[in-house]
Amino acid sequence: MAEVLDDAEEYVADDRWESAKKLDMGEVSKSLPDISVAAPRDPKKERKGSAVSLPAYVWTMLRQKSGNDEEPVNVIIMRGLRELGFEIDDDDLIDPRKLRYMKK
Repeated sequence: MAEVLDDAEEYVADDRWESAKKLDMGEVSKSLPDISVAAPRDPKKERKGSAVSLPAYVWTMLRQKSGNDEEPVNVIIMRGLRELGFEIDDDDLIDPRKLRYMKK
């Protein structure tokens, strides 16, 4: 059976959260980047994930190029498709994660 605690009435609520909410970040919060995600411009431009089966050595080369160029693998693949004649917009060749840090 559950035991009744006599000192339960003496419990004092922890107010650290309330004091943290009152903390004024001042200029620090204004200098942080805006991480809100904008709505897609065009339904055709919505990004969708897909699995691509490639030999292991190809994935190794893609990861190495991605690291050397500091560019994600999907952008490298789209650049290759563009060279083959696929119509890919310039703005789609920018990593969408980097757009939030660009000056507006």
